[in-house]
Amino acid sequence: MAPPVDHPELRWYSFTGPGDELEPESEPEDTSVETLAALEQAEAVSPAVAKEVEDAISSCPAAQRHAIEATVVDAEDRPLVGQRVELRKSDSEAMSSKTDALGVARFEGLEPGSYRLGLPEVDTEGWELAGQEALPAARDLNHGTASWAAPPAGATQTLRHTVAEGECIDTLAFRHGWLGDSLWEVNATLAKTREHKNVLAPGDVVEIPPVRTRFESVAITTAYRLRRIAAVYELRIRFLGDEDQPRKGEPYLITIRSEDGEELRKGTTDGDGFVIEPLPASTTEVELVVGPKERRTSFRFRAAYLDPIDTIAGVQSRLLNLDFEIDEHERGELGPITRRCLAEFQREQGLEPTGEIDDATKSALTKLHLI
Repeated sequence: MAPPVDHPELRWYSFTGPGDELEPESEPEDTSVETLAALEQAEAVSPAVAKEVEDAISSCPAAQRHAIEATVVDAEDRPLVGQRVELRKSDSEAMSSKTDALGVARFEGLEPGSYRLGLPEVDTEGWELAGQEALPAARDLNHGTASWAAPPAGATQTLRHTVAEGECIDTLAFRHGWLGDSLWEVNATLAKTREHKNVLAPGDVVEIPPVRTRFESVAITTAYRLRRIAAVYELRIRFLGDEDQPRKGEPYLITIRSEDGEELRKGTTDGDGFVIEPLPASTTEVELVVGPKERRTSFRFRAAYLDPIDTIAGVQSRLLNLDFEIDEHERGELGPITRRCLAEFQREQGLEPTGEIDDATKSALTKLHLI
C-alpha cells in the first residue's frame, strides 16, 4: 500500500487530516444532448459577462479622475505660449501650468468638486473668459493624481522701471500683465511730461504695480478659452512718389516680428498711399516691401524706438523717417549733418532755415510725421 499523501489543498477540499488516504470518487461523464447544449450556451455568455464586469470596473468613480483644459489666446485668437495658468481648489490649494505651443494648459487627476481658474500674472482687466466646451472622454478621463500646493506668493511692491530703447507703455504693460491705458493712469506724473504713452525717452521711469488677480469658477470635464486683452498698435505709413503724389493701389508685403515669431501679410496701399495694419503689443520689428517688381522698395522699422519730439533723438528719428539722411553717429547730438537736414526741412515747409530746433519746426515735424 502506498504511503498516505499530506497535501494542503487536498486536506482543505476533503476535510481530511494527515494520514488519511483520499479516494476520489469517479462519476460517469454526462454526454446528454441537454448538458452539452447548456455548456455551449455558458461558453457563449461568459465573454459577454466578462466584458460587462470589465466595463463596470473600468468606470468605477473611485479609480477615475477628470481634467480641465485652458487655452490662452490673444485678441486675434492666436495661441499664446508660456502663459502661466493657475487652478485653485481652495485659497491654500493650487496647481500651476504654463501653456504649450498650442496655448494649452492642462490639469489632471481632478475629482468632482468646485474649482477656480485664472491668469495670476495678468491684471483683472487684462483677460476675459471667452468660451468653453465639454471635453471628449478621451481627453477627460484619466487615472492621475492632482498635486496641490500652496499658491505662489505674488509681487507686493511697485516696480520702478527705467525705460530703454524699444520700450513704451504698451510693451511694458503687456510684459507685466497690465492694460496700457490702466498702466498709463498709474503714471500720471510721467503723463504730464510726455504727450503720448507710447513715445517715451530712454531714462524715463515707469511705475508698475503688482497686478490685481481674478479667478473664475470652473467645472471638471470642460475646456475653457481665456483671451488676453492687450493694446493693438496701428501702423500708418504713407508712401509718396514723383512730385509727392501718393503711391495708391500698390501691392505690399509686410513681415511682423514679435516675441512669438514672424507673421506675413499682404495688401495694397489705399487711395492716399497709406499702409495701415494692426500690430500686436509684442511687436519688435516690421519689414515692409512696397510696389510692383520694377520699382519695389524695402523698409525696416523698429517698434517703440521713436523718442519724444522735445528730444534731439526724437527730431532726428522723424527726419530720418521722412527720408532725410541723418547720420547715426550724430544720434542725440545736434551735429552738422542734422543741422543741414533741419535747414532743408525748414526750407521745404516755408520756415526760416536756421538749422535749429524751435517750436515751429517741431510742430511741422509732428504734423507731417503724424505723431
